Amino acid sequence: MTAFLIVTALVLLVGWLIFIQVTARQQLEVATPLPPAAAREIVLESFGFAWSQSHGLGTDNFRPRMRMHRPTISIDYEPAEGGGCFVQIWVSAYTKQAGLWLHAHLCWRKKRYVARRLMRAETVLMAAS
Repeated sequence: MTAFLIVTALVLLVGWLIFIQVTARQQLEVATPLPPAAAREIVLESFGFAWSQSHGLGTDNFRPRMRMHRPTISIDYEPAEGGGCFVQIWVSAYTKQAGLWLHAHLCWRKKRYVARRLMRAETVLMAAS
């Protein structure tokens, strides 16, 4: 019974690790009715003191301050026809060790947080109209 629990825990751990590694590499694209300037303001508010702006491939690029081998999350804004914009969020720089991304979980969580903030702002905008 103990061996079964240990094997199950290891399988779950490896499954979670694979999930995080795969989803951290995916680019998120959020369509929002907000203009690019308003979307950019929300994105800038989403990265607090623990993140610093840096150079990178996107319009806005952020790196965590207190980490070794810091990844870079890049964000671009593309105006949409008829108003609104598309916001692309991806990891443009990262470090691998033993074949795994360092800080993949951090990148995955932060990308989802920014996307949720943009979608929440969209809901508030729709309710206000």
